Amino acid sequence: MLIVASVVLGAAGGGLDAALNTAAALAGQTRLMNLIHAAFGVGAALGPLLVTAALAVAASSSSSWRAAYGLLLVLEVCLAAVWVALRNAFAEFPGARPRCVA
Repeated sequence: MLIVASVVLGAAGGGLDAALNTAAALAGQTRLMNLIHAAFGVGAALGPLLVTAALAVAASSSSSWRAAYGLLLVLEVCLAAVWVALRNAFAEFPGARPRCVA
């Protein structure tokens, strides 16, 4: 079950990253692209530290490693909820270049 959940979370995260990169590139928003990659870098740096801290807290109490993955699940669900709530708010990027359709 954990492997299936990990595959689903990884595919969803990869799809979201690809969609955001594509939307920013098509809109010609280089600053937005830089912010997306900066956020990825911050998450890649802080993520292991947060999981290590969660595992340390779980080891010191009677909890298990599942608490760290539960926290990740909560964060991913929150991210998905924000995306669902805002997905139509950015349908048109200001300053977007018209796409050529052949």
